[in-house]
Amino acid sequence: MLSWLSNNRLVHYGPERLNGAVNARNGSMNGIFFDPATRSRVRYFGVAFQKQGIAAGNFTNGEASGAVRILPGTNFYYPGSEDAGLLTRTSVPGSSAEDPVETPAAFDSTAASGSYSGVIFDGNGSAIGSLEGVRISLTGVLSGTLALNERRFRFRDMLGSDGGDVRIDLGGGEEAILVLRLTAANSGGYGLEGELQIDGASSVTYAIDAQRRADHNRSDRSPHEGPYTVAVRAPDSVDFAVEPGGDGYGAMNVTLVGTCRGLVVLADGTRVSLGGHVGDLYPDGIGTAAEWSFYKRIYGGVPKGYVAGKLYFRSQPGISDLDGEWHWVKHDGALPANRYPNGFDVARPVVGNRYTAPGPGERAMSGLADNWWNLWLRFAGPDLSTLDTVVVTELDRAATWNTANRIVYYGPDRFVVNFNRRNGLLTGRYLDIPNGIRIPFGGILLQEQDLVTGSYFTREHSGLFGVEARR
Repeated sequence: MLSWLSNNRLVHYGPERLNGAVNARNGSMNGIFFDPATRSRVRYFGVAFQKQGIAAGNFTNGEASGAVRILPGTNFYYPGSEDAGLLTRTSVPGSSAEDPVETPAAFDSTAASGSYSGVIFDGNGSAIGSLEGVRISLTGVLSGTLALNERRFRFRDMLGSDGGDVRIDLGGGEEAILVLRLTAANSGGYGLEGELQIDGASSVTYAIDAQRRADHNRSDRSPHEGPYTVAVRAPDSVDFAVEPGGDGYGAMNVTLVGTCRGLVVLADGTRVSLGGHVGDLYPDGIGTAAEWSFYKRIYGGVPKGYVAGKLYFRSQPGISDLDGEWHWVKHDGALPANRYPNGFDVARPVVGNRYTAPGPGERAMSGLADNWWNLWLRFAGPDLSTLDTVVVTELDRAATWNTANRIVYYGPDRFVVNFNRRNGLLTGRYLDIPNGIRIPFGGILLQEQDLVTGSYFTREHSGLFGVEARR
């Protein structure tokens, strides 16, 4: 397919190259066609027939020659002209993971000592805080940090044989009481459970669920060690005008001792560094699982929101190696003020896949066909255009993911796409200047599901960005 531009130049968008022009004074046409696959180069000549509305001529190729015809129209088939169908969404497990079976345990300073972290849940089961950097010493001293609704409080106390109560002054006449009990799982791991009681103008009680970091080292490495890609899934029926309409995306690594490190970009563009540790393995009725509690204050040096929850490392074939749910809160007035300024309070499913970097000549997204135009770049959600006269809420473009793991698009609009083969992260920008579109986007490759999911960002909202195979 060609474009005949207003300056009478001929432009072809594809892996082959075609350079041509028509002389506006006499209608003569000439150009060169080059096919990089076969390295063949063909010159062609012709003239424009205005009364018939075509251009025609001939080409020579060695000792042979043939005809050239250029016909007007916009209904010709070309890669990507077909309907892309429904956008493929990230899958999530059909059922939630089971927590380990735990029983109360008498405090033993030697067996229970170590590092703990956990999440604090309200009466609706939503994570609203955490216990961070909790340490039980060999002498029974308990110390750490309570994080609650963007505030943090240090504590230190001595545990009794049945645990104990830790009192924390919250200021303003409020006092927090941590009622902690030691638990032991059937698999041998330890945890802390109990209640957080807030006494003041009104009395509120929250539930505590914390896990001890498993004892791993170089000779006994964490079974979860390695790189992962993570997606935070938006609901199918999300109202992008009220809450972020895209999927969060990120890459992380579990170290040999079970600590989690990485970065997630939430669907409003907020970057969140990951931390915490993986607990001990336990049987979950089908296989094995391990818990990862997470809490992070976000939106500025004086936080006005947070993301928190508990995820489970477990195998769900074809879907995930990590799943769970995060509670994500942005308060009214939190920065950035231009994107969802009224804030939101949402729960989002999270899935993660182990990630394997491709070898030489291998595509990281293995399910793609070994040919040109083997994938769709897809957008769905808020208007991509800044022009009042143009509305673009869905956009699909056929492109090529080659064996060098570069994504190639031929235009006439422009994609700047960068794929990091080491961690599965994809970022870029879509530009269609005549239609007022300058959209940044990003996503992550979920190899188990063989797709990329993420977000694109307008000034005020976000929508879904995805990459999937073109069948």
